[in-house]
Amino acid sequence: MSRKLRVLAAGLSGLMLVSVARTSLAADVPTVLVVPAKPSVVAFCADVAAMKSAELVSYVVGKKTNEPALTLNLWNGQTADWTKVGIEEYRSGGIFREMPRRVVLVGNNAAIVAELKGASADMGAVNTLSSLDTMSLANGLNEILDFSASQWRALARRYELKLKDLNDERRRYGRYGPPGGRPAVRIPEADAEPVRMPTPMELPPAETAKPAPRPTAPQDK
Repeated sequence: MSRKLRVLAAGLSGLMLVSVARTSLAADVPTVLVVPAKPSVVAFCADVAAMKSAELVSYVVGKKTNEPALTLNLWNGQTADWTKVGIEEYRSGGIFREMPRRVVLVGNNAAIVAELKGASADMGAVNTLSSLDTMSLANGLNEILDFSASQWRALARRYELKLKDLNDERRRYGRYGPPGGRPAVRIPEADAEPVRMPTPMELPPAETAKPAPRPTAPQDK
């Protein structure tokens, strides 16, 4: 049974360290985000995928013996729905608009991440992020995907995150930052156009066995 996600995560706050570190891959490299079916993670990564024109795959880990060990669901933005895909379909890359050249695996289940990493071997660079809280996801994804200033602001508004202006330390202490500290990192320049956030999405249904009928209480004589 699927349920609607709230894209405005109330009560989330924290320090988001803004970085403009560039990866060796261009920003428009075909990318797929592979994330666990945790509502907050799916919602945040769906927004990032929409911003970066990336594909999104959510995985469900079976917890019972009669459930599949791993179920993959591909988000279809045109139909606004999830499509179940097999691990071999994922491995071939044929389910995507174009073959990914960068994969971001999110999750803290080491065995599952290792399996997905192996299945992603032919898709170019594979990056892994183990922290599932929104602040860590934002910083980790920025290191890989390089958010623009307007993308940072859009994410901060939606998820109630605080952006720290590291230029402040640069202005106070110079390019090398405060004594004994690391060099300050500059926030990217503002973009001309604001980022438009996508509408809410639904979480893929978990693969669960149909429950057996519950016994009824005996009738009083």
